[in-house]
Amino acid sequence: MEYSNRGPYFFGNVFRMVDVYLIPFLYLVVPLQHFRGIEISPVHSHLQNYRRQMLTFPFYRPIQIDMDLLLSSISKTLAERAPPSLVTLTVLQHKSILCHMEKIIRSADELAVSKKEGFKVIDPAKGSISMQIKILSKNYAQLVDLMQEHAQMEERIVFPALERAERGITEVANDEHARDFPLMNGICEWLKTLTILEASSPDRSQALLRLSVKLRTLQAHCMEHFQEEEQNLLPLLEAAELGTKEQESLVGSCISVMELSHSQHFPCLLSGLLPHEIQEYLGVAQRCQEKEKIQRMIQSLRSADDDGKTQLAIVQKRLPALTESGYNAS
Repeated sequence: MEYSNRGPYFFGNVFRMVDVYLIPFLYLVVPLQHFRGIEISPVHSHLQNYRRQMLTFPFYRPIQIDMDLLLSSISKTLAERAPPSLVTLTVLQHKSILCHMEKIIRSADELAVSKKEGFKVIDPAKGSISMQIKILSKNYAQLVDLMQEHAQMEERIVFPALERAERGITEVANDEHARDFPLMNGICEWLKTLTILEASSPDRSQALLRLSVKLRTLQAHCMEHFQEEEQNLLPLLEAAELGTKEQESLVGSCISVMELSHSQHFPCLLSGLLPHEIQEYLGVAQRCQEKEKIQRMIQSLRSADDDGKTQLAIVQKRLPALTESGYNAS
């Protein structure tokens, strides 16, 4: 079937069964986008136009549901079915880390290809290769800070909670943390070497290629490690029988351990998440009821560059109470 643009309905000026079936599904676009980041692709502009038109259909108005009421109802249902707060916090940090790692790998690959093909500049807006290497080093340093604090959080807060369910179960995960630190630090040193090599040096070209390989090795290790935790370890927090208050206390402890990630680097942490994930992350943090920690996070977004302002706008739209001057954690 093909959409007709000769009238308001799917087949033109006649309201048919296809409209009856299609309207309820399209009405769910708003909650799907709000809670899961799923939306109609701009490629399907005709479907977007139809969805806007359907709100004016006389056949539709009598059964139209209040969107705010629907979102509130879905939000309550999701909250009731949500995993322990500690699991949500950990999994979202995994997502952010992997997102930033993918961005850094793409940048490193672009630099390696550009150098190999003899171009001095990939994109004039990004600057010279030397400038981009410095930016890459800065971004990787932030990622390392986030990963190190995340590992400390797991070792000091999450793993001890898991040990309640089964003693010794986190031994392998602890060993994997120790395994990857030399690789992470080695990449830092490799980036330092790149910054001091002459632009015309053939060694720089080889170093850029080696950098991409090292980063992909680290990415593979992280993906394997995170998958193991999410499939086999974190579900055991349910078996640990943590009460709501204890979970909230543990989340507060996690945020305290990851002090840099929830202050200076908080814009970086959030920029690796989708809007609905940002809402979910801050919702978990909000439940620990520590007003000063939330205020520090919001202030870091206010003080950040354009990227931080983007995250702040998302918070203002989805969790407006958190950005108000009189915010009360309770």
